[in-house]
Amino acid sequence: MPGINLYYTFAVVSQSKRTRILNHGSEPNDQNCKSTILIDDKHSVLTCTGYEGYPFLSFETDEFHIALEGCIYSESTGTVRTALTTLAENLASPDAAARERIRLWLVEADGEFIVVIHHKLTGLVFVVTDALGRLPIYYSRDDQSIMISRHMDLVIAVQERKAFNRLAIAQYLMFGYSLGSTTLVQDVHGLEPCSAITIDPRSSLIDIQRVSTFSFSEKLHCNKSVETNATELVRLLSQACLSRTNSRRCNVVSLSGGLDSRTIAACIRNSGISLAATTMLDTEGVFKADARIAEQIAQALGIDWKLYKLQVARGKDAYRLLRMKAGLNYLAMNWIIQYLDALRSTHGTGMTYITGDGGDKVLVDLRPTSSLGSLSDLVQHIVSRHQGNSLQDVSRMTGLSEDDIIRGISEHVDSYPEQDFDHKLVHFVIFERGRRWLFEGEDRNRNFFWHLAPFYGIQFFRYAMNCPDEQKANHRLYKELLVRLSPQVADIQNEHWGFPITSKKYYWTVVTQYLRSLTPRPLKRFLKGQISQISIPRETYKECMKKQVVGCDVIKEYLLFPEVMKRLDRCTKPEAQTLLTVTSTLELVASGRSTLKEYWEDKM
Repeated sequence: MPGINLYYTFAVVSQSKRTRILNHGSEPNDQNCKSTILIDDKHSVLTCTGYEGYPFLSFETDEFHIALEGCIYSESTGTVRTALTTLAENLASPDAAARERIRLWLVEADGEFIVVIHHKLTGLVFVVTDALGRLPIYYSRDDQSIMISRHMDLVIAVQERKAFNRLAIAQYLMFGYSLGSTTLVQDVHGLEPCSAITIDPRSSLIDIQRVSTFSFSEKLHCNKSVETNATELVRLLSQACLSRTNSRRCNVVSLSGGLDSRTIAACIRNSGISLAATTMLDTEGVFKADARIAEQIAQALGIDWKLYKLQVARGKDAYRLLRMKAGLNYLAMNWIIQYLDALRSTHGTGMTYITGDGGDKVLVDLRPTSSLGSLSDLVQHIVSRHQGNSLQDVSRMTGLSEDDIIRGISEHVDSYPEQDFDHKLVHFVIFERGRRWLFEGEDRNRNFFWHLAPFYGIQFFRYAMNCPDEQKANHRLYKELLVRLSPQVADIQNEHWGFPITSKKYYWTVVTQYLRSLTPRPLKRFLKGQISQISIPRETYKECMKKQVVGCDVIKEYLLFPEVMKRLDRCTKPEAQTLLTVTSTLELVASGRSTLKEYWEDKM
């Protein structure tokens, strides 16, 4: 995994920790990466791991040593240096006005980035993240030290964290991710979006603060017409696409039969930037309709298109994904590894991989069908709509009471800044489902090449999230935007509906979606189960997990294994893969080994 690694201690860096950090990135799993040492002194080690084409900038001024991982868009290299130098000066300033300048810069800076700043005179060290936390980064601290890294496995190893977070395990089994800043490992956290870490050797203090937080209750553009808002969104999306793409690089859009990727492809094509498109086809034919429609979209846009036919995912793919993301991207996504391998083999690590990620969140009405009147209603809605493994099953498997699990969810979502519960739900979808689930998947892709998602351009994101929900309802705003970008592409069938967004049949889709929202959850789970039972290698999973338990007692400390085995007999494939992700992560962290290696060629 490419990215920044920083260890700081108020004592002296031990040789064992220094060696572990400096050697990280040289493992066989990271054969395309090289590690660059930026700082290596008595109190700190700062390195950056990356492959050819991975965006990274390091420079020095008289006062500061500054490192930037990722990109700040719409800026030249010289302008970025100036902006980062000004940021460094504000961070090092005790002036209260400087705090506000830092906040304003972070919420306006368009990009996905992490900045590390070392003040030479005072020894102060700062780490800041972009407004949306687009590059996941993890940390673990104690009274004397902190390890901050894009690689959670390195954080765990350097700080020697071996205990696990029971509530986070329960949340992961339920949703496929834990909530907020938690991870499966106790005392290892994800750094929140728009955060700043200050390490002050003068006072031996480490301070971590959230500089700004989004609240989605207020809609600044509610008095504008849907046509006006769509026109402005087209402008902002075009700006985001243009600033992120480069004619000197190979720009490849991952094209499906849905709305989001075609919207981005049309927007980039309109900007005059060279573009190619790819689509994947799985062995079971799930994406067959996607491939057919994607080809039509590519033809309509006049861009090259290539179909990649995938083989059955194997244990080796699951193992590689586990090592890349330490369980943060669940093993059900192992099938995508060979697709990413093929793209890198064709285009190299210098390509730009572009997706429509985020369109299904910023351009649609995320509120519930019926308004939520209380915190209890909100939590019940989240559990019923977003759970994989049920609350009851998770309680049985973890030994935590249902009340304890619900209490953990309630306390977290109640901390959101929105005052009404409908928009607290929006916050959950954006910053839990989106950030903890989607961003980790995008980060998996960055092991191979740089990943872009223009819908998360900060100016576009802020404007879209301030458009009234009523305009987003029933894809009304989305339709206006897509028709302005490309009427021809808008008229192509949407794979999920069976007809285009411009069709009059869309009305019946709205009715169907409303009726589906009224369907009892147990019936939904039954229907889902009938579909998802196909091709689950149950016996392989059982055998693998039994071996994991025999070789790693820790699993039995955090999971009631007989209940896990019972769950495997009746769960869907995604639910089974979530179970395997948790047991595999516990085993890897606790023992440093993975039984998955014994199933290298087995279907997973």
